[in-house]
Amino acid sequence: MHSEAKKLADLKAAAASEEARSDASPVPKAAAHKFISATAVQRQIQWLLEGPIRSADGMLAAWVDPSGPSHLYEESTGYLILLLCRLYKLTDGPRFKEEALRSVRALTQKIDGRNGCGREQSIYLFDTAVCARSLAVFFAAFPDLQAAQDLEPTRLLLQRLAQTARRMFLEHIACEPPTTAAGSQRWSEIFGPHLIKAAHHLLPWMTKAGDQAARRETVNQLIAEHYRDGLFYQVSLSDPVYMHAHCYAVEGLLAMPDAPARVIDETARRMAQLQSPEGGLPKWWPQHAGADPAADATAQTVRIWQCVDPTGYAPNIEAGLSYLKQMSDRQGGVLYSPRSGHLNSWTTIFFLQALLWAAWGAEAGSII
Repeated sequence: MHSEAKKLADLKAAAASEEARSDASPVPKAAAHKFISATAVQRQIQWLLEGPIRSADGMLAAWVDPSGPSHLYEESTGYLILLLCRLYKLTDGPRFKEEALRSVRALTQKIDGRNGCGREQSIYLFDTAVCARSLAVFFAAFPDLQAAQDLEPTRLLLQRLAQTARRMFLEHIACEPPTTAAGSQRWSEIFGPHLIKAAHHLLPWMTKAGDQAARRETVNQLIAEHYRDGLFYQVSLSDPVYMHAHCYAVEGLLAMPDAPARVIDETARRMAQLQSPEGGLPKWWPQHAGADPAADATAQTVRIWQCVDPTGYAPNIEAGLSYLKQMSDRQGGVLYSPRSGHLNSWTTIFFLQALLWAAWGAEAGSII
């Protein structure tokens, strides 16, 4: 990683250079200086690429605990591919291209002829949309690989995933077949507001007559049925809010050109009200007494504030980044919560993107 290490060392210099250009970036200079660390960023990248969280062929596990890695997770592997493409764009480091290709090949082999992504023999719309987007971004990032003969299975897979995810979204299907009985209350199996983010992932394939109108109608329906007072309720307005899913809904709106600005602004303010003095966001709202904050929702919320108003939410961003630093172990992984014992792959990726945005500024359309 010699060349990449040098270029990642430029992260600190890049953050410092922002101070010399008064209008170059909306990112608060103090936030960029205080939290961007080339060493910490490099450590997190190394943990994702070389630690026990990643299999020999390039798949990511959902988490690692004292007993070892959990199941290999297609969604997290898709996030890793997106991150590696972004790092390549920032640094031009050849290792990021090599590692992205490694994970793309592993993901292709893991899905192996299926038409979608998921677990327990079921296809999940959200996971499938994430992986479709990751493969599309990969081919866009590396034009020289677009016609590579050995990647033909991946190109065919991308077509299948995009077709499946588009169909499921337009038919309002979150999971098929469901892993539980009819009427499941499992959030990932409900066609709920978290799938607003899937709608963003699917924008490149919503090209047939009526697709965009159907997308807008569906998003507006999800807002009408699940949104109230700055929060997205996954099942009904009488149930607790699962903040991880709530953040997915907001992230999807951020990346859509026709999203209602009022809803985005209200959610950002509401999450600022829910932030703990330590900087974390709750897993559920209302939260149980004594419950730990959730690092994934915290990292997601930091990125939302970075997109909405990095200056106005500078204290919240700094507090959130500080909390996530405290949740990071010496190898670079981020604990899901203080007492969980799980070093979480998607949380680490979300936090890493927030650190990169602290240096270079946020891009809502590239949110992982």
